[in-house]
Parts: sequence; C-alpha cells; structure tokens
Amino acid sequence: MAKDFITAVVYYKDRVEWACISREKGIAGSSTNGSFVIPEPDKEGEIKRKPIDVSGIKGDVSLCLSGESVLLKVLTLPSSNNEEIRSMAELQIDKLSPFPIESMVSSCEVLRKSDNEARVLLAAVRQDMVQQAGDALEKLGVKSVRVDATSLGWCAVLRNAKIIPAEGRHVFVIFNGEMPEIIMFQDGLPALFRTISGVEGMEQALMEDDIASEVANTLMSAELELGSVDNVVITLLSGGNTSDSLVDMIQARCMCEVAVRSLDGLQALAEGAAQRHLALSQTKDPCMDLTPAAWKDRGASLDLKKKIINYSLAAIGLWVVLVGGFALDFFYQKYRLASLCSERDALKPTYLEVKEMRNKVLTITRYMERKYSALECFREICTVQPEGVELNSFSYRKTEEISIAGNAQDVTQVYTFKEKLDTGGFFKESVLTGPIKNKDREDFKIVIKLAAGDIK
Repeated sequence: MAKDFITAVVYYKDRVEWACISREKGIAGSSTNGSFVIPEPDKEGEIKRKPIDVSGIKGDVSLCLSGESVLLKVLTLPSSNNEEIRSMAELQIDKLSPFPIESMVSSCEVLRKSDNEARVLLAAVRQDMVQQAGDALEKLGVKSVRVDATSLGWCAVLRNAKIIPAEGRHVFVIFNGEMPEIIMFQDGLPALFRTISGVEGMEQALMEDDIASEVANTLMSAELELGSVDNVVITLLSGGNTSDSLVDMIQARCMCEVAVRSLDGLQALAEGAAQRHLALSQTKDPCMDLTPAAWKDRGASLDLKKKIINYSLAAIGLWVVLVGGFALDFFYQKYRLASLCSERDALKPTYLEVKEMRNKVLTITRYMERKYSALECFREICTVQPEGVELNSFSYRKTEEISIAGNAQDVTQVYTFKEKLDTGGFFKESVLTGPIKNKDREDFKIVIKLAAGDIK
C-alpha cells in the first residue's frame, strides 16, 4: 500500500520539536516525534550537522512559527466566493499589518462559510523571520514546503481532544514552557489569538500579574469586537503545576469561571500541527500557508526537475525495452530463417526428384490427350470461321497456344470470328491484334490459349 509522510517542525529560535505522521490514502497513521537544540553557528556562520539527527523528519515538512512572530486576525467577510475572499483578505491584511506589505508574507484560511459571508482567519509574518527559521533548518538538511503558526497547531490539538465546546465563548491559556498563548473560541471557531511575550525571567508574582492582565484585556477586546456574553469559561492548560494564586488572580479580574487542565493527556503540539497539515491538504477552500513566494518557486523548480528526470528515465526505459524487443525479434527471425533454410536444404533433393517425376508425368499426359491435337484445333477453327475471313497462317504450340493470321472483308467479320472462338467452349481464351486496314481488306492476328495448358 502506498504510504508517505508529513512532518511538522515547531521552531523556537534555539530549539526544535517535530512530529512525523504516516499518510495512507489521506488518513493519518502512526507517528514519531523528537526534538533537538539548534547549535550555535561557527565563525563561518555554518551549523555543524554531525550532532543533529534529522533522519526522522521526512515527507512534506510544515514549519510552525511561534505565535509572537505571526499576526493573526479573525474577520467576517461579505462573500463566499474563494477568489473574492482572497482579494478582500489581501486588502484587510494591508490595513492591519504594522509593516510594509512588501516585507510581509500573508495568507488566509476559511473557518466557516454561509450563503453570502465567510468567517476568515487572516495571517501575516515578516519575510525575514520566515527566512531566518527556514535557513536554520535548511543548514541541517530540512527543507520546508509549508509555513504555519503554533497557535493554529494548538487549535488542532484542542479540536482533536474534543474539548472545544460548540457553543459559547471559551478561552484557553496554554503554558508549554515557552511564551504563554491565549486562544479564544466563539461557538466552536477561533475568534482571537494573543501571545504573552516578555514574561521570561520575571519574578513569579510579576509574571502572574502580567498574565492575568493580558487575559482580562483579551476578554475586553472580545467584548468590543464580538459583543458581550453571559458566561465565559477560561481553561488553563499547563505542562506542570499551575499556581493557585494565578487561578485566583485571573478569576478575580475576569469575573468568570477558571478551570485547570494538564497538557499531559493531549497530543504534542507538533503532532497536532502535522495532522492539521494533512487536513488542509484535502480542502479546496483557502487555507493558511505563509510560505514565501521564493520557496514556492524553488519547490516548483525542483518538482519540474524531478518530472523531467522521471520522464527522461521513463523514455530511456521505454527505448531500452523497444530496442531490446526489436533485437530479440531480429534474432528470433534470424533463427527462424536459418531453421527454415536448413529445412529447405534438407528437403531440396526430394523436391527436385518429385518435380522431375511430375514433369515427366505431365508431359506424357499432355501428349496422350488427342483432343487438343493440331488437327482437332484446326478443325474447330475452321468450323467457327465466318464466311469472308481468310487465314494466311496457322502456328501450333503443343498444349500451349495457337497463333493464326489472316484478313477479312470488314472488321465485323474479325470480331465475330473472335467471339465464336471465345464462346465455343473448345478454347480457353483468345487475344486479338488488329484489325488493321490493308487496301480493301482488314488484316488481323489471333493468339488462342488452349485449355490443355491447365493439365498439371
């Protein structure tokens, strides 16, 4: 059964986490995962490959950038046409981006469609940040074909765990050892993304205060954009212990229920991102891809080279098969010819002996046949000879043919003579030469084939 692979690589500046899943007929199969620290470049700017094992990273590679690097915004656009959605998304990104659009890579993804509108996720990232991550991985021998965001990978993890309610407003605050990420869902769809940066190295109390303030600001932004709701649930997802003081602080500032859940029972982020890549590869609607145009051109060029190589190998293989077939056929025909010649040579003495005997028998048979003697033939000719036709010559060749020449008063008599010879039943056929006018007579010549010539 045909099998290929998809690998998601989560890039954290100084380290990488990855997960590779097998793909069989569009369905996710077994998975493997790993991580490694990106070594510091040497004086020449090169990263040593020897200590890094990237053999598990195979197939289509999706590069996931941290949430702080990617600008994410969810909007409702007044169209359900994919081309119109892409055009409107480009205009909105130009308005939202704090950097010149020429320096950005942007994309969009349709979250949900109705008859005349679509809920769309817009994304933008600086090209130099994508290039920096891509170059670091490429020096290790890993080439990416797709660029995504870790925030969307977490959405896939939460969706696969089936912990996103279909209704209401729910906020997930994710602590996985990196910068905390906030993802808000409204009626089962992502509605708002935030990354809490700058908390590394802070004292515990200051960090918790900063996180609680960011969560409260996120809820306030959601009320301004989406309107207020009666009940909001906040879930803290952590890979370690979550302090009670942080829970109490968030609950006091946000005035809503706060739940705590461990990340240990969920998929790894890289595995969720890999399964997201698989799901997006099967949709026809616009989906997130922050791959720079230069990378796509490079990929298209490599694909073209691969196709040319494959077609060339196929053509060479076909040529070899055809030449081999012609060669085999040639040698087989040559062998058959030699075999037939050998058989002919073996039968030739017998054939010549039989042929000589047959000729003798045929000669005797023809001479014993008196019906076609010269006298009988001349008698038959005279019998059908019309009045007014005179014969000047009669030439007889035993069992083969008779040649007669003569003249007549007019051409009608000549044609009548020939017709009687042909229809009399005695002779096989006749060939007339002439008639030719000679003074007041019509000269002609008739060659008559004898039926005795058929005796073989």
